[in-house]
Amino acid sequence: MHLVNTAAVKQYDGLKYSNDQHNVFWLAHLMRLGILPTGYIYPKEQRAVRDLLRRRLSLVHIASSQLISVQSQLWRSTGVPIATNELKKTTFQMPLPEDFTSLTIQAGLSVYQAVQQEINQIEHVVYNAVKLSDEFKLTQTTTGIGTILGLTIMLGTGDIHRFAGPGNPTWMEELLWKIWTIRIKASVILSERKTRALGKAKIQTIENRASRGTLDNRVSST
Repeated sequence: MHLVNTAAVKQYDGLKYSNDQHNVFWLAHLMRLGILPTGYIYPKEQRAVRDLLRRRLSLVHIASSQLISVQSQLWRSTGVPIATNELKKTTFQMPLPEDFTSLTIQAGLSVYQAVQQEINQIEHVVYNAVKLSDEFKLTQTTTGIGTILGLTIMLGTGDIHRFAGPGNPTWMEELLWKIWTIRIKASVILSERKTRALGKAKIQTIENRASRGTLDNRVSST
């Protein structure tokens, strides 16, 4: 059985008809010539684990977005930067009174904790199901790539020996590039939000001092 890469199939310029019957004859002709572009059929045994790790990756994006949103809300409301490691702790105490802002932050933290619980469960199952092969242990020499991300790259790539050489960017290279760009963008966003939050806090402090100074002058004049 062949999995045809339809995006790479070159259509015959003189083909007057385009339907299933004519397409089958054209693909059979390309296969007889040995130039039919085909895709990789992933082994059925590991296909479910690969999809499970892909689901984990999407859940990580959701959890990270919730955590960044909560951190930004706290900066805007208090002017005090709080590290994400503190927000992840179950013993984290809300530095705000019980109001609407506090409920907003608590809702974000609840979503993060629920998603993180699913992520932990997926990782536990995957650790017991597969092990990192020797060919992909080299990926862990890259900063930020641990065991679970190495397994994601390994299962996403499949049999590494099917590649004759570097060639075009592979799925693994594209994944590494996406991870790098996401982390760069996240650091830039956090830096900008921190700068804005600190700037607002300084302005608020100056305004409070100015108002207290005006009040002191009024009191002294009376």
